[in-house]
Amino acid sequence: MPYPHPTTQGSFGHYRGLQESVRYLTIDQLEEDCIYLIHARNSYIGIWGASKRGFTLVRDKFGRRFLFTEFHWDTGAPFGTVKPFVKISGAVEPDCRRQALDRAEVDIPYQEFMALTRDFLSDGGGEVRPAPEPPKTSSLS
Repeated sequence: MPYPHPTTQGSFGHYRGLQESVRYLTIDQLEEDCIYLIHARNSYIGIWGASKRGFTLVRDKFGRRFLFTEFHWDTGAPFGTVKPFVKISGAVEPDCRRQALDRAEVDIPYQEFMALTRDFLSDGGGEVRPAPEPPKTSSLS
């Protein structure tokens, strides 16, 4: 499954809007081992772990998919990369994390994620900004 999103103007605008959003769940609002819709570098679904102050997510790198931790935005730069928005399930048993995340990715495709997180966009949930135009290439003669 591609991440962070299918590359379309709408999905890119939504991704950027969430990246710039100041409306997200703070650390003290999160529940241990619950699954959340998130904005992160490597996924849009993650399981909160208070002891790590981060989210366990499935990362895809060089064709391998594995569990990985990204830290909550409020832990600060340069490591805080995740903004959580919506809780989508109760607590997941530690030995079932991978299966729960794989299932959530199937059950909530990126289009549905966009619909569920639209209210958190940085512009107040209005129009999503379009993706920038690709750079013009010149042909050398």
